[in-house]
Amino acid sequence: MMLRSGILILLVVSSKAAYSCMSPAHKLKADQTKVCDFWNGCQEGDCCELDTSYTPTMANCSASTQTCEAHQKKGEHQVDSSMLDTGCCVDKEGLCSVFACPDGFSVPPSKENIVGNDKETCCTEDSVLCSTITCGAVVVEGSQTPHEGKSVDIFETDPDKANMKVNPGKSADDNQGACCKPKSTFCYGNMATITCDEGTSMDYAKEASTKEACCVVGPTCATFTPISASTKSTADGAYDVKATQTTVVLSAALIALAWQSLA
Repeated sequence: MMLRSGILILLVVSSKAAYSCMSPAHKLKADQTKVCDFWNGCQEGDCCELDTSYTPTMANCSASTQTCEAHQKKGEHQVDSSMLDTGCCVDKEGLCSVFACPDGFSVPPSKENIVGNDKETCCTEDSVLCSTITCGAVVVEGSQTPHEGKSVDIFETDPDKANMKVNPGKSADDNQGACCKPKSTFCYGNMATITCDEGTSMDYAKEASTKEACCVVGPTCATFTPISASTKSTADGAYDVKATQTTVVLSAALIALAWQSLA
């Protein structure tokens, strides 16, 4: 979870759907009343469908000026010309981020984007005892909810993991996810016992422990107002479709760790 600063953009509901399809080959579905996931917000598959009348104009990615991230490289494929500067980066192959280190070792963030397929290149020893990790608050990152950018005191010490070791290269929040357990006073700590009904989804950072409180109705395509990634921290009541969906310190990775600790 990570704090961002910015200006407030208000939620706007109008007769036109707030979600804008990101692919030029997609169009908004006629029915924009689908209830999307509360935590992740509305996605392309929720709100858009293939536009069969669209005829693309193709261009080679060699002409793209897109700046790729560290784990990516410029592709040699063709894309719709309207996506020339947004759709040409592809993931590099053979990165350490996908290498499986042996027990007692893991891939630190500093090596994730290195090309390698062996322990020496990709791994460092897990040498920090969980008993030395302070459990407590983390900052929400990646959520499409009003929790985004806010500190939530969601973890507590897990005595069963005191002698487990984690990687010194990982962030404090990552190591909390590995060493600590989510408090049972938060929805995040009750995932193993709560199953939300269709049309509702989990509000992980809510301080509650019952299905009735934790399972909430998310936005619809018509009420999901996009805001820029730099304005999320003050956008209470608004949601963001354009932001990266990959991590949350209440995130996919840490939610998986929580499941393991609760199992």
